[in-house]
Formats: sequence, structure tokens, C-alpha cells
Amino acid sequence: MNSKTQEKLSFVIEKALEDKRIQHFDENSSKQLLLQELSIYFRELEFQNDELRTTQYNLEQTRDELSELIENAPVGYVIYTDDYKIVSTNKYFEQLINIPKNHLKDTSLRNYIHSTTQDDFYLHFGKLKKTGKSDSIELILHSNITEKKVKIESTFQNKNDTVLYMTAFTDITTQKETQAALVESQLNLQNIVSNSPIHIWKFDGSVFNYVNSAMQTFLGINSVTRIDFSLWKYSIHPNDVESFMEMWNVALLNRVPYDFEVRLKNKAGNYRHFWCHVVPVLNELNKFDYFQGYNVDISDRIAVENELRESEEKYRIIAENTSDGILIIDNKFITTFTSPIFDKFLRNNDSNSVNKKQNYFQLMHISDREAIKSEFNNAISITKDKLIYNYKIFCDNNEFCWKEDHAQLIYDAEGKFTHAFIVSRDITERKRNEAKILEYQKELKSYAGHLQAINEEERANLAREIHDEMSQILIALKIEVGVLKQDVLKNNELASMQKTIDAFAKISVLVNNTLKTTLRIISGLRPDAIEILGFIDTTKAYLNDLGERNNIKTSFSTSIEKIDIKSHVELSLFRILQEALINIVRHSKANKISVEINHDNQNVIMTVLDNGVGFNPENNKKCNTYGLIGMRERVSVLKGELKIESGVGTGTFITVKIPLNE
Repeated sequence: MNSKTQEKLSFVIEKALEDKRIQHFDENSSKQLLLQELSIYFRELEFQNDELRTTQYNLEQTRDELSELIENAPVGYVIYTDDYKIVSTNKYFEQLINIPKNHLKDTSLRNYIHSTTQDDFYLHFGKLKKTGKSDSIELILHSNITEKKVKIESTFQNKNDTVLYMTAFTDITTQKETQAALVESQLNLQNIVSNSPIHIWKFDGSVFNYVNSAMQTFLGINSVTRIDFSLWKYSIHPNDVESFMEMWNVALLNRVPYDFEVRLKNKAGNYRHFWCHVVPVLNELNKFDYFQGYNVDISDRIAVENELRESEEKYRIIAENTSDGILIIDNKFITTFTSPIFDKFLRNNDSNSVNKKQNYFQLMHISDREAIKSEFNNAISITKDKLIYNYKIFCDNNEFCWKEDHAQLIYDAEGKFTHAFIVSRDITERKRNEAKILEYQKELKSYAGHLQAINEEERANLAREIHDEMSQILIALKIEVGVLKQDVLKNNELASMQKTIDAFAKISVLVNNTLKTTLRIISGLRPDAIEILGFIDTTKAYLNDLGERNNIKTSFSTSIEKIDIKSHVELSLFRILQEALINIVRHSKANKISVEINHDNQNVIMTVLDNGVGFNPENNKKCNTYGLIGMRERVSVLKGELKIESGVGTGTFITVKIPLNE
């Protein structure tokens, strides 16, 4: 202890003795002894002061930690005065109200309490002031930016003779929204259950303590009607009661889920088919509480199943009695069903094939398999649903038989091929008849060519006779008329001579015209110019003559001088050209015609182009005129090709190809 402290202690002791505040020391007591006692006491006092300072430090640390905890707590804290003036807030309240702390200070807390909940807040605050405590309540906290549902708890403290209040704001917006959603979900679920077309019920072992609206309507009862087991049993069809009771008793005994089908009677007395699913529900002690049941009306399904069975029976009768074979193949083209007719057809071809699952394409002749398989795969790739195709197979007499199959391809909801339904028809006789018809057509074409050759020969004979006889007669007539004219001129007077001369002139003109007409007829019957001039020059001369007579501008071009083909082919080609040109003159109203003749290594190619009115090739009346029919027949006899291209207002372009070897 230092000297100053000792002096102070001595002064205190002396003063105490003078004032007689220390009674247990007498005046003779040693001051030194008292100083020692006081020194010990003072040390103890200093030790207590150290502890007090440590406690004060720890308290300040705790206060700082608590302040930091409050500042960063996930709950909004507000300290305010008796008149609601805000003293301080923490960060969470700032976030909750979305207003900075420095803007909140000294403002009234009432400004942030929604008007609809301010009365609740005043009651809460009044109770706190009166009793020192209050219950938690729910409010709506709002600002111009946000609105939150909160739960508040409040307390107060005295600080420097000033009462401060502190309220904690817990955000329950999400909680309230969740609760509202849960309530809505429960209401929706109740509404779904109540209005579900499925019968939903609860049975506790003796009575039905819940049935939904659909079941009430079906049974003709209301929500307060007590439904015991006897009423339920009464609604069951008499023929179903025994089997139902067996299952029901097993379910009650074993407390296990089970399903059954039963017919129930509605309020109108009509029975409907139901599929029932029953589930035992256990309580929190894992003990049986009640049965939850669902009744689904399957009457329509039963009706459809009955119709399906009837349809299958009809289908079976049709399949067994139709003259066409029926088969079904799966998605790997394996036969899964064959009708008796198809089995019979297979038995006639291969007895080992009957009633065996086999690849559909293996039934076909090897020459047709890949083509039909490819056709199937192409159809499946574009989800085509129908196919018609022909193929060959071997018959029992080692000859070909023909089948025509009509396939209906079936796909699932994802567009994947699942199976095909095929109607198989024997068309062997039809194919044989078609072959005969083709043979007959070939013979008819040959016969038509023969007739045409005979016709041309007859025309040539007729032309020769007209040339040899009629022409000579007309020429002789002309000579005789001339001689007669000379005789008349010698013997008659001049006045009557002129009259006679004019008459003879008219006769001469008539004879000349008759001769020209005869020659033109002869040329038409048999254009002997072809034999004299050749096909190319004859065609050119004919085209020029037609143009002059009909005031049409014509042009002709060719890359060949002579065509090395048979005479009847030349003549037919010339007749085809004549038909084309006559059609143009009669129908097209053209003023220009172009003809071109060329050949390649295999064909003579003739084209005719006009600038006339044209026509629609799809108009059958226009395409089936006698001129066009004659052209087609002549080209067909020569095994050639005829192509006609035209359009309304665009003229017509005709192409003829005749094989050189014809």
C-alpha cells in the first residue's frame, strides 16, 4: 500500500473514532492494528472491484452480441416510444417493409400497420401498457411498395425513466399462402370426391358413415340417411349376393384390400354393373378403423364387351364362310391368325404350312418377296394404312397361282406399326383371263394392220383403175370436144359461132376441173408421189399445197434426206400427218403450222406444231374425235407412241414416234 493510501486510511480512522462510528475499538487500541485490518479489507474490496469490472465487460460483450443477434435475426424488431415513434429497427424489419432504416427512424409505427388491422394493434398495445404483457396477434404490415402478413409479440423496458416498447414482427405471408392453398386443395379434394362420378364411401363395419353425392343419387337417398349393411345388401342383385358375401366376409376377417364386380340397383330399380375396390384404413395405433371403397360403373364396358363378343362371333362366321382368305400378321410380319379358307389354300400348296406361325413374305414366290416387303416397309415409314398388291405362289400342280391381298395396317397411339389385317383373294382366273385379253388385243392389232394393208391395196387398185380408165375417157372427151369445136367453126355463121365457142369453152373448163378432181382423188386414195418422190418430198409438197389452199403459213424441216422404212410404214406415217393437218385446218384456227421429221437410232420422230386456239387434254370429247382416234389406232398398229400437248389459247404440239424396225 502506498503512502498516500495509508495517510488517507489514517485520516478516515481518526475521523471515524472521533465520530464514534467505530465502537469495537477503544481509544487505546492500536492504530497500527486497525490499519492492518483496513488494508486487508481494502484488498478484498479491490478484488471485488476487479470481478465487478470483469462482469461489466462480459455484460457489455453479451449486450453487443445480443444487439448483433437482434440486428441480423430473421425476425423484424422495432423499438418505439409510448406515442409509437420509432427509435430503432433491425435489418430484417427494413427488408420486411422495404424502407431504409434511416427513413424509418422518428416515423410513427402506425403508418406501417394496415388500416384493416390497426384496431387489433391498438388493443394489443393497450393491453401491454396496462398489464405489462399481451398475446401475439396477426397483422398486415404495409408500405407503398410491399404488403406482408405478420405475427407480432411485444414487450417493454424502462431506460433512464423512459419506457420503450419492442415488438417482434414474424413474416407469415408464405405460411398464410400455404395454409390458404392447403385449404383450397382440401376444398377442391372434397368437391372432387363429392362430385366424382365414381361412388366413394366409408364403412366402419356396421354402417356407411360416408357416401358421396354420386352414390346418394344412385341409391336415391340424401346425406342424412343412415345406410346400414342391410340397405347395401338389398341393392345387390340376387344372383350376386352369395359370391359378394363370401368376399365381403373374407375382407372383414383379414382386413385386406380386395376387388369384386357386382350388380347394384339404382333408385329406378334398374341394375348397373360396378367394379368395386375396397381398402382397409388403419388408425394411428395401426388398428383397423374403417373400409374405404370405390365403385366404378362398368356397365358401358360390359355392354361393349358383349358387343365385341357378338362382333367376334359374326367375324368368325364371316371368316369361316367367306370365299376370301383372312389372316393377321404382327409387327414382325409373322402370321398370328389364318382363316379356314386361307388354311385350305395353304394346305393345297404345302400341308406343313397350316396352323404354323411363319413369315408372311415366305408364303410368296421368291420373285415377289422383296418388292412386296419393300412396299410394306415404305408404307409403314409414312404410316400409310392401306395397301393393295398382287403376288405369285406355286399351286399344287406346279403352276403359278395369283393372290391379291388387301392389307389394313394398324398403328398405336405413338404411330408405331403393331399388326395388319389382310384379306387375301385368289385372282388366278382373273390373271389368266387378263393374259388371254392381252393376247387377243395383240391379235386384234395384228389383224387391224392386216386390214389396213388390204385397205391400202384396194385403194391402190381403185386409183389405178380410175387412172387407167376414167382419166383416159375424160382426156378423149376433151379431144372430141376440141375436134367438134373446129368443125362447128368451119360450117356455122359468125354470129352463132361465138355462142357455140362460149358453150364449148364452158364444157372444156368443166372437163378440166373434172380431170383435176379425179387426179386429186387418185392422189388421196394412193399418194403415188411417195413412190415417185419419196416420203420427205411428198410430205413437203403436201404441206405447201395445204398452206396455199387454206391461207396458212407453213414450215418444214428435217435432218434426213431419206427414211429407210417399209412402204406401209411410210404410208401410215403420211396418213397420220394428214389426220393431224386436217384437224388443225378444221378446228384450230391456226395461221402457222410447223412440221419436223427426224430419227434417232431406234425411231422415226415426227412433230407437228400449230399456233391455234388449242384445247384441254382432259376434255374427253375433244380428245376422242375421229381424227385423233384414227391417229392413235395407226400409231398403235405400228407399235409407236403418240403424245399430244395442248392448252386453251396455247396451240397444240403433237409428237409421233414409230420404231424403225416396224
